[in-house]
Amino acid sequence: MDAIDDLIAKPDVLKTYPFVQDLSKTALTTDVFQNFAEQFRLFLEDDNFRKEIGLKKGRLTDEDLWRIAVYYHKPRREFLKTLLGAGLSVPALASPVFAQQRPMARVHELLRIFSKYPELKLAREPVLSPKAGAPIVVIVEDIHGGDDKEEGWKVELLQLELIRRYANINFVGIEGWAGPEVDRKRGRQILNGEEQLIRHLIKNKNYVVVGLEDEKFQSLILNANVFAEFILLRQKQRKLAQLGVSEDFFRYVFSMFLTIFSKYDGGERDAKAYIKETNEIIEKGKQMYPHVDFGFLLEALYINVETLCLTIKAWHPVPLTEGNLYTLENILQKEVGHFFLPDYPVHPLESSGIKNLQLQRDNAAINIFLSAMRRYRRKEGIIVFGRGHTDGLVSFLLQKLNKEVNIIVII
Repeated sequence: MDAIDDLIAKPDVLKTYPFVQDLSKTALTTDVFQNFAEQFRLFLEDDNFRKEIGLKKGRLTDEDLWRIAVYYHKPRREFLKTLLGAGLSVPALASPVFAQQRPMARVHELLRIFSKYPELKLAREPVLSPKAGAPIVVIVEDIHGGDDKEEGWKVELLQLELIRRYANINFVGIEGWAGPEVDRKRGRQILNGEEQLIRHLIKNKNYVVVGLEDEKFQSLILNANVFAEFILLRQKQRKLAQLGVSEDFFRYVFSMFLTIFSKYDGGERDAKAYIKETNEIIEKGKQMYPHVDFGFLLEALYINVETLCLTIKAWHPVPLTEGNLYTLENILQKEVGHFFLPDYPVHPLESSGIKNLQLQRDNAAINIFLSAMRRYRRKEGIIVFGRGHTDGLVSFLLQKLNKEVNIIVII
């Protein structure tokens, strides 16, 4: 008995998989077989699936797959008999009750598929709709790379690949991109969030990708992020002033850091140069203000200025000079300063005004996503967005679709 015979002899192993179950529901035409073969081969790329069905590594031929398909296929008449044996009459196939079971079956199929992969762990209980034909939205909670921004985006990519391959969903709405039309209008592409993931998906022909950023709200949020760093910078300036450090010396330190970031782009040589110049600043500070712990204060100031400069480089490509930054600070004060209410506990971005702005951004994202689903005639789709936005996204989905939507959130 070869491996295929052995597999056929143990039908319980495969019959739990939806693409195998579907063989019993229709005639075994060429198109049906090709669809079965394609999905089977995708599953075979997963070592866990191979182990579960007892097949060693190796490629299955079309003849092998045909033997499996023929075994699991049942004529249409036998399929109807199965339904009748379960107490359903033939007219029940077209009844509203039976029709409502089909979309729910699809949701449970997705949950069963997700349960097979630890990468597709549910973040919360799914929202299920009893309405026939209700759309299915999978929200992938993006953690923006976590502690490893260079490699973290690959976690979300793996999740998307698993969903695409095994659940056949490739329609993706993503945070951090406003779409090609806005790119052309701006004359450049502005990305925030998981930039590497966005660039990869845009180029990947296996996905239909929709940017979920509204042009107005993306600009406001990005400018608010820059202005928040200015607020933190001024807080540190006031702290130094309380310790007796003059404004002139603060500006000297600030301009030195700007020079470092303007000249150096990373690497070992840059790191050595940075250490040398930073030590010079610390020594000068110790001589002028011996009572101040400049090592601690400059480290905090350095991180603040570094974040400020990197943010400006990404979203406001202006030369990093002291004059340019003060001008930019004044412009942003007028544009987004009113969002920063003095009620934040630790970080300026925790202000209630900023949280309200974020909710408006989430609302706009859902409008864009649902509009794109209608335009592309999709009933299933994926949203990739930061974890902190999930509550807002779920709320707006339920509100705009009158709760007639299925929502699965994975982490």
